[in-house]
Amino acid sequence: MTQPALALVVVAALLHACWNALAKGARDQTVFLWLSVSAASLAFLPVGLVRLPPGGVPGAALPFVAATILI
Repeated sequence: MTQPALALVVVAALLHACWNALAKGARDQTVFLWLSVSAASLAFLPVGLVRLPPGGVPGAALPFVAATILI
């Protein structure tokens, strides 16, 4: 395994452990998870909009986009 790959695995493990500790220590876990997912969605929205194909989202993908939003 290359050093960059190993570094990514270790960083991912540390982030996962921190995430679990924060979620476990929250007073209301549901609110914590809801707020963190909402904040992440807002943070990544500009990235998603920039990466859209030039013609927009293909029509065949819209049901999958809607299902993802609902889930």
